[in-house]
Amino acid sequence: GLPVWENGREIYSEDSNFIQDKVERLYQLGVKIVGGCCGTTPDHIHAIKKIANRINLTE
Repeated sequence: GLPVWENGREIYSEDSNFIQDKVERLYQLGVKIVGGCCGTTPDHIHAIKKIANRINLTE
């Protein structure tokens, strides 16, 4: 997601639920590799892994 500025700080407000919806759609479209960038937390990576395991990406 995109950052917002609060009190002079750059904040990434999207939580792991936000990323789950987006990542699931990417996998449905055929994407095989998903990662993170600025603002990504361990919770986001865990959510990505959880979806990949549920969809059973084996390739």
